[in-house]
Parts: sequence; structure tokens; C-alpha cells
Amino acid sequence: EGPSINVPNGPPSPARSFSWTFPINVDSLSSADAQFDPLLTALDSASTDTREARNQIDVQTAELVFYANDHLNKTEKVLDDLHDQVAKLRQALRNAHDGMARVRDEYVAIAKDATTFGMSVTTSGTSTTVTLRANATQYSIDQFNALHDRERYNTSCYDAGEWELSDALDEENDSRCVVGCLLLEQVSVLHQHGRDLVRPLRRLRPQRFPRHQGSACTCV
Repeated sequence: EGPSINVPNGPPSPARSFSWTFPINVDSLSSADAQFDPLLTALDSASTDTREARNQIDVQTAELVFYANDHLNKTEKVLDDLHDQVAKLRQALRNAHDGMARVRDEYVAIAKDATTFGMSVTTSGTSTTVTLRANATQYSIDQFNALHDRERYNTSCYDAGEWELSDALDEENDSRCVVGCLLLEQVSVLHQHGRDLVRPLRRLRPQRFPRHQGSACTCV
């Protein structure tokens, strides 16, 4: 009888793993939403005050009223534009919160399912790694591959959400810089026109304003 021959069953399957990183604090995105309330309220009030000032100036007849009115109108528009930009940023953060909450929950579900299937799950800081031991059964390998597919898709959702939020922040920042510069310019010019407007009023005689004869002017 000849020597026995050992027929190999194939090479052992190696250990394999996949990882993801999720550095987003979803709760902080939610708490940031409330911080927009006082800012939006302040912008609304400033726009309303500017509009009321413009309406009051409309009925005046001084030499520089036209210029003051024009700049008040521009200031009101700038405030409204800034309000719109802040509102857009708030909506972008709300969208980011909703999207990242779903991503976070799916990562948690993947880690839980991996543990259920006997895989090792380790976390270090914001990174999580799922590991399948060597020489795992075909069933375990199939489950590992399915979880890895879920992780890839979830990570693509995370990347898309992060990109969308980054674009929104960049767009808001650019718009805020432009609007801020316009607002500062209007305030500066309006301040100068206000000073120019007050000077001649101090020198005007009561005859120039018949309706106000006999009454003291307390505005200047």
C-alpha cells in the first residue's frame, strides 16, 4: 500500500477588518440651532427700526433727506439679506443634524450586528473597527461582507453630508463677508450724511419750518 496523501482543504481564510471614523457631535448641531433665535430676532428688529426711520425721513424736506433715505433703504436691504443668509445657514445645520443622526444610528447598528455575529468591535476615540477572525466560516464571511457593504454606503452618506455642510458654510461665509462689508459701508456713509444733515438744521431759522414755529426742536 502506497503512502497516504493529505489533500488540503484550501488555504485558511485570513482575518479581515474594516473601519470608519465619525467625529461629528450630533447633539452639538442640535443645540446650535437655538443660538440662531436671538441673532435672527436682532436682525429683524434692526431692519424694522431702519424701515421706520426711513418712513419718518420721507416726510421731511431738508436738503440731505434724499441721501439719508437712500442709505437707510440700502441698509435695510443689507440687513434683510444678512437675515436670509443666517436663515439659510440655520437650515443647513438642521439638514446636517438630520443626516448625521441617521449616519450615526447606522454605524451603531452595524457595530451591534457585528457583535451579534461574533466579530470583534473596537473603538478608539472617534474611530471604530470591525474585525473577523481568521478561519471564519463562510456564513461569517458572508455576514462580514454584508456589514462592510453597509459601512461603505453609510460612509458615502457621511461624506456627502459633510460636503454639503461645508459648501453651505463656505457660501454663508462668503455672503456674510460681502453683506457685512456693505453694511459697514452703509453705516459709515449714513453716519457722515447724518452729521451733514444736522449741521444745517442747527443754523436754520424757525421761518423755514412754519408748522413748527413756537415749538422747540429736541431732535438735534
